[in-house]
Amino acid sequence: MKTARLLFPLMLAMTAGCATTLDQPVALGAKRDTVGSFTGENPGCVVVGTVRTIATRARPGVEFVSTTGGLAVGFGKTPFEAVAMTIDPGSAMATASFSRHSAHPIRHVTPLDRGESGLDAAIDADCKASALQDSVTISAKEPFVVGTANGKIAWAACASETPQVLWPFSKGAVHDLQGVALAGGGVAIVFRQDSVFWFGRLDSERAPVGALVPIADRPLLRSPTLAASGDHLLVVWAEQAGAEDRWLLAGASVAPCGHATPIDLDVPPASADSDAIQPALAPVDADHFLLVWTEGPVWGHQVRAITIEARGRSLGSVLSVSSGAESGWGRPAIAADGRGAIVYLVPGDSGFALAATPIACPLSPHPARVTTARL
Repeated sequence: MKTARLLFPLMLAMTAGCATTLDQPVALGAKRDTVGSFTGENPGCVVVGTVRTIATRARPGVEFVSTTGGLAVGFGKTPFEAVAMTIDPGSAMATASFSRHSAHPIRHVTPLDRGESGLDAAIDADCKASALQDSVTISAKEPFVVGTANGKIAWAACASETPQVLWPFSKGAVHDLQGVALAGGGVAIVFRQDSVFWFGRLDSERAPVGALVPIADRPLLRSPTLAASGDHLLVVWAEQAGAEDRWLLAGASVAPCGHATPIDLDVPPASADSDAIQPALAPVDADHFLLVWTEGPVWGHQVRAITIEARGRSLGSVLSVSSGAESGWGRPAIAADGRGAIVYLVPGDSGFALAATPIACPLSPHPARVTTARL
């Protein structure tokens, strides 16, 4: 069946935000036990190994996080089967897996590190009976879900429980809802309503800190991603000036009060007709982030990445993460020692495979300042 391979470019275009030749080298570099630090000679993250096929069947809705033990990825294998895997940050190979059946269609799977209890997974599924609709799991110390209920943004321990109202919101349908744990124990929330991105913050008790604040308003906005590292919170998205224009990446640094300061992403395009879509962020340390995105013309998407400072300035070279004709939906995660990986979907004749490319990132001289984007 070649449906997935044929529809893949269209699915990427619809989400506006990519196949690769698997199990082959994609860049020069050797696996290292220590990564080093940010210097003029070692300015950014690099690819350090070969692409691995970590799952032969996967669906969109992948979540990739750093944990106390390394890395973990969650995804739907089928519409009703969720999978979570631990990934070795040195080789990007799967080391353990966990699966769970869902009674409802799966939208998103978040891997959870339960410590001594082992690997678990939180499943965001479409269940019309749930009081909290379109909910997403927030990977805080105690995971919870955020969604909508009767024209309000609300949270609950799980989607089936009675929601607790956070903010009234009657401006329209909510899309691209997501959140990230903050260093002080709170959570930052971002979502899209029509062509506006909204920001909200919760304290460590899941109480709202102030009102929702609009942080971006453009003609066409899609695919926000956010990450926190130390005192820095970045939001990056894809935007299009007009229907005939290319999709480009843009972003902002968001203060605790919700004030957004635009950042200048000096990311060079692969070609004049390339769209840049589906961005994803991961914190490297308290001053740097790894930015991943899908780029290329409609029938030739690839996953790329670059290290950026908290103000948006790029460091080092753009990384060609995937090596084939099509790939997309890249998600990065970096362990505390600077080793990590980028996972992404690859279309094939019988569906999608999930591939992983190992990377290594230098660290600043004060690694204790690092805060992970997902706990």
